Amino acid sequence: MKRLNCILFLLACLAGMGCQPAAQTVSVSTDGLKDIAFDGYGHDRYSFTVTADGPWSIVKQDLSWVLAEPAEGGAGKTVVHLSAVRNLTTTERKGILRVTGGATTPSATISQAVGYGLVTYGAGDDGTLSFDCRDEYAVSFKVRSNVRWVLRATGLDWLHISPREGGPGETTVTVTPEENMGAERSGTLTLVPEQGEGKEISFTQREWRRPPYLEVTAPAETIVFPGTDAESISIRVASNEPWTIETDAGWLVIDTVSGSGEEEETVVHVRAEDNTDVDRTATLSVISRNDDLGRHDIQVRQKNAPSSPSLLAKWTLEDGFLRSKRSQWLNSGDINSAEIPSDDLDQAVFQYIKNPGDNKSRSYIFSSTGGHYVARPAYEGDFLKISVPVDHLSAGTRILLKTAVHSSTARSPRNYAIEFLDGDSWKACEGTSSVTFESNKSPIPIDAYATLSDYVDEGMMVFRIRVSSNIDISGATPNSSATMQITQRDLKDEEYTDCITIWQMPK
Repeated sequence: MKRLNCILFLLACLAGMGCQPAAQTVSVSTDGLKDIAFDGYGHDRYSFTVTADGPWSIVKQDLSWVLAEPAEGGAGKTVVHLSAVRNLTTTERKGILRVTGGATTPSATISQAVGYGLVTYGAGDDGTLSFDCRDEYAVSFKVRSNVRWVLRATGLDWLHISPREGGPGETTVTVTPEENMGAERSGTLTLVPEQGEGKEISFTQREWRRPPYLEVTAPAETIVFPGTDAESISIRVASNEPWTIETDAGWLVIDTVSGSGEEEETVVHVRAEDNTDVDRTATLSVISRNDDLGRHDIQVRQKNAPSSPSLLAKWTLEDGFLRSKRSQWLNSGDINSAEIPSDDLDQAVFQYIKNPGDNKSRSYIFSSTGGHYVARPAYEGDFLKISVPVDHLSAGTRILLKTAVHSSTARSPRNYAIEFLDGDSWKACEGTSSVTFESNKSPIPIDAYATLSDYVDEGMMVFRIRVSSNIDISGATPNSSATMQITQRDLKDEEYTDCITIWQMPK
């Protein structure tokens, strides 16, 4: 019984196999595939068509020198293109090309004649070779040939060539230029074989240029802009290498940020946007694309445009030095310059009028002889001068002088003008433009404004309080002992008492 079951199982399996379809055979045929004979120089092109209902591929036997495109395909019609590289051997060559994948394998014999002559590989392969004016390094290319050949140079006396001839096989030719100290020059190198095609290579060398350089000229080592209405400054960049300008500040506006290196000099204009915040700094860098030239960094600073009055200078009245010469000088009401050694006269003045913590050497100059309140004898044409170094202020900036004066006697001059130096001209201040004393008892506060007509890069802000008439408080002509002085009493407002202040005002 078991034996019967086994026989039945085997019969069932055989019956099942008989129901499977037979494996399908791919059909591949070609149209135009035939024996081909290429010329030896790789000029010929051939094609044929493959028709298939499945995948196929091309197999080459001894045909490494033949290119088939495409080398494989699928169902449908495909055009295959054949080409051959130049035959630089000394004999004809041949091989078999087959189209595989179908029940049949179409094939053809491919042959190629000898292509006498030469080809080149490497530098100058495209037929040109260029050098810079300072190039003196060797450049090589390879010559592959199946015949003897020679090199013929035209206009290349500046080029050293070795070797100048060769034979079958592969030869390395080295060319070395000389430095060019003049105009652009060129020439032709012709490779001439004994038989067949040769090749021509054109050589050029650029005209002489200076060695790589980068020269940057800025108005100052550190460029400082005013807070508002900043005028542009010019930076000059000269280079024969490409360059760019970079900065870490978005508030700098630069009209030219790069150069090709062909121009002798490029003028770059830089300006700063208005600054309503705190003082700020930045770095502006001119960077050469030639790493050997590096970069040139310029520091940039911009002052704050104050939104409220900004103190530029303050002097506090002190009399320590004078008391060292006469301890009761205020009570006596006088100190004679004769009592002060001549070497100490300036010290007497400047120790009396101080600006603590100031390192810009601001000075308040109104006496050279000493005397009561360290005031100079006043007469027509005399004046008190207040000088403050300033820098980078835009046109239209307003500067305020705040102080107070009073007359020491009824015989002091009555009328004074408050003026400022604008460029080369003295102009009347706004606000307190003049002072008139009706008595010698009451100090008069001064709020004198100066408006700059022009941008100040670096200079001196100068005010003066000038005697403007030859009449004293009593109506008479002032005598030689009449004085005007900075007050030390009677004013309750601390911004005037015992000090002189200079302010930059907001626009």
